[in-house]
Amino acid sequence: MKKRKLQVERYQSKNLPTIWLTRVGEHWITQSDYLIEVPVRNESLLIPIGFRFDLASVPRWAWTLIAPFELSLIAPLVHDYFYSLDGAKRIPGWDSPVTREEADEIFLALMLIEGVPKWKAHLAYRAVRLASWIWW
Repeated sequence: MKKRKLQVERYQSKNLPTIWLTRVGEHWITQSDYLIEVPVRNESLLIPIGFRFDLASVPRWAWTLIAPFELSLIAPLVHDYFYSLDGAKRIPGWDSPVTREEADEIFLALMLIEGVPKWKAHLAYRAVRLASWIWW
């Protein structure tokens, strides 16, 4: 059986830095380090190559209102990175840990920067605020 070569895709945002990703099933994997200036905190964040995220955990039944691929790639990437950190949610080089509320506010801010319609961004934000305690 022939192995399928993974395709590396370039995601070019209108307002945020470009990132290279590979999609494997329902997950995305960063193919380069990703450096971004994080809104709300005004701090630089480096997400390492090889970080795996699932875009957005929107239940399939809710996709008629809001599908995960409509929320940008960068906002879920950064949000999932914050949620993946162990312990005190400390970011190297940052003075204070990231709270769940802050991570969710950053998710909203990045969606709006990327041009996600306000109503969709706020709906996704509210859903995350209601359910995020499960993963934090």
